[in-house]
Amino acid sequence: MASQLILQEAGGQLTDLEGRPLNEDAKATNIALIATRDDKLHNRIVEHLK
Repeated sequence: MASQLILQEAGGQLTDLEGRPLNEDAKATNIALIATRDDKLHNRIVEHLK
């Protein structure tokens, strides 16, 4: 997914709601995502959603 590469190149993360990295076969439909630029914020969001 091009947007994932752009985000990662900028130092961000893109995961599912449980904090797992998306695999190469992930489709952009019916997937809940978390996209953040800040690792601490990303981890806080994942923990909050558990």
